[in-house]
Amino acid sequence: MSNEVAFDFVCDTAVAVVAEAGTDPKDLEIYAVQQLIQKLLIGEAEVHCDNIYDPETGLHSIPENYEV
Repeated sequence: MSNEVAFDFVCDTAVAVVAEAGTDPKDLEIYAVQQLIQKLLIGEAEVHCDNIYDPETGLHSIPENYEV
């Protein structure tokens, strides 16, 4: 019997990358990730746990301190 569960975290922060019109958004993903990391590091973005999954039982639950 395992005593481990998976805590799923989400980040609800948007970032904008300025680029020339016609640029493929796929080419900008690395810059978006870098901006998101920077926001996390300086406290302008937050992550929160929104799900707990128990692989042993297959059950999902919402953390007790979940705020809508």
